[in-house]
Amino acid sequence: MFHTINQNDCKNYPQMQYIIDEQEKNSHS
Repeated sequence: MFHTINQNDCKNYPQMQYIIDEQEKNSHS
């Protein structure tokens, strides 16, 4: 179970990080 969740996190990470970065930029501006 942990392994499956971890794999999904790895696949989704770049997109999630991009969204988080955009939100951070918007909130700082």
